[in-house]
Amino acid sequence: MAEAAIRVGAPSTWRWPVLAVLAAVGLAGFGYLYTQDPTSGGLYPLCLFHRLTGLECPGCGTARALHALSHGRVSAALGYNALTVLLLPALCYAALCWLVERFWAWRLPRPALRPAWGWAVVAVVFAFWVLRNIPVWPFSVLAP
Repeated sequence: MAEAAIRVGAPSTWRWPVLAVLAAVGLAGFGYLYTQDPTSGGLYPLCLFHRLTGLECPGCGTARALHALSHGRVSAALGYNALTVLLLPALCYAALCWLVERFWAWRLPRPALRPAWGWAVVAVVFAFWVLRNIPVWPFSVLAP
């Protein structure tokens, strides 16, 4: 049974200016990511791990995946970084929960997660990191 959002305290008085700044930064970032293709340059950070080792880290391909998602190309996004695409809904919901609780003092329903789930996510990220650097099919499809 889904529980309704519950009030956890009084909302802060400074929430609207801070929320406006967060929204403006978020929209500007999305606009830049939408208009500037990471495969053809732009002001995107380089992966230091990839530069030093020549290997792909778990985040390599994330900007390209998000750019592809912003244009509705889900299969291309999965090809750039499948882990980002699969974890994105959970990350967006976690960010929404934080924003709503922080700025409106409401707590949205959350799944009851045990510490083992956190360790499972760490294990999946580490396995993805290792497997995407094995240059043999089927693992090579995980590389961006």
